[in-house]
Parts: sequence; C-alpha cells; structure tokens
Amino acid sequence: MKKHLVDIERFYQHLGDRPFISDVAIEYEKRLVKNREKLFTFIKHDGVPWNNNNAEHAVKHFAYYRVIVDGKVTEAPLRDYLVLLTIYQTCKYRGVSFLKFLLSGEKDIETYRDSERPKSGRMSLQVYPKGCSSFCRTKRKA
Repeated sequence: MKKHLVDIERFYQHLGDRPFISDVAIEYEKRLVKNREKLFTFIKHDGVPWNNNNAEHAVKHFAYYRVIVDGKVTEAPLRDYLVLLTIYQTCKYRGVSFLKFLLSGEKDIETYRDSERPKSGRMSLQVYPKGCSSFCRTKRKA
C-alpha cells in the first residue's frame, strides 16, 4: 500500500492549488487538510483495513446485547460480556473456532491456532472407517 503515498501527496498538492468557492467544498478541504496525518494511516501500515467495517461489525453484537438486556445490566456482567466478545471477534478474524479455543484452556489465541495447524503440511482426512484397508475397499467392489 505504501506505493500509493505518491498519489496521496499529489492529491494534497492539487487540493492546495485549487480555489474552492462553495462553503461545503471549503469545509471539506479544511477537514481533509486538518486530518491529513490520520486519514491515510492505513497506507503506512500493512494489514490495517482502509475502512472500519470490522469495527462496525463487532459493534453490532454489542448493540444486540444492549437491546436484550434493556439497560438492566451492571458493570461487572457487561465487562465480562465485552471480554468474551473481544475473544470471539479475535477468533473469528484469526480463523479459529471460538468454542474449541475456550474448551482448550489455552490463554493465547495465536499459540492455540499454531498448535492446531498440521505440522506436515498435509491434512489427514479419514475417508473410510478405521480398520478398512485398501484391500477391504477393493474387495467390496468385486
């Protein structure tokens, strides 16, 4: 993404060269200039999304919870829920089963994820029941 830094510089250069007439355009120009360092932070860091869809999606779960409890929740249960929600979202984005992670007793999601990966690079997939050899499979066909 860093290759786009040149385009961003060019954009801001043209922004400064152009006189805006309407109040709306002038306000947008001020906001763009004011937030210049924050606006394109994602360009300088790999893996940072350019939008906030992940954050919005995570907040949806909290919004549903808020509707369910109808304002009748104290700080402690809310804190517990938010911790679980954070773990759930992290598992989801790391491709880890939330339930399996909780049942494992592991405290670090990355450690759990790495321990779950096959070491050889080949996944073992049992197609036939245990004890059924290749001889058993060919015998049935005959």
